Amino acid sequence: MIKDVLAFDWDAPLAPADRAKMLEELASKVVARGLQTPVIWMLEIHGPLMPLVGQATIAFSPAFATLFAGGAAELQKYTRLMREPGSTDELVRLIERKTEEGQLGAR
Repeated sequence: MIKDVLAFDWDAPLAPADRAKMLEELASKVVARGLQTPVIWMLEIHGPLMPLVGQATIAFSPAFATLFAGGAAELQKYTRLMREPGSTDELVRLIERKTEEGQLGAR
């Protein structure tokens, strides 16, 4: 477990296709669970702190990796995603779009 955390390149950029896929999956999960409002609220309020949160996640990754369903590799990918500038704004837009699409489909 710790070997995986130490061997990972935290600064390597995500591939654009991986980034888009991860954001889509996150947005879909949020909307499917009906958590749009609290998640958007949290992202809007804490968005400026995401670089700091990313650094804290790196520091505590050996402990967090045991709690994260995908293990250390998944935790590291999502940490990189949320540290990237604009990721939180894009996630908010995707959640809002998927919410609107769901409301239009329900009519």
